[in-house]
Amino acid sequence: SDVSEDENTSGAGAGDEDVEMDDDAQDDTKYCYCGEVSYGDMVACDNADCKGQWFHWKCAGITEEPEEEWLCRDCEKLPPSRIRKA
Repeated sequence: SDVSEDENTSGAGAGDEDVEMDDDAQDDTKYCYCGEVSYGDMVACDNADCKGQWFHWKCAGITEEPEEEWLCRDCEKLPPSRIRKA
């Protein structure tokens, strides 16, 4: 591989143009169906390969933490063979 170790460890700089303020080194990763950052109550999809990973309760249509396994609306359409448990 042509990638030097310096380039390998600098992944934190990716996407800096979206960062408006890094006072608190905020997590600017986009989650959920809405494509927004993490805020408020979030629920994790139990598919380890889920694209959204975490979902705002409001967007997911829930009002409390699920007690059972929870899959987002995209992952619940997948065949069981495509669901990878974390």
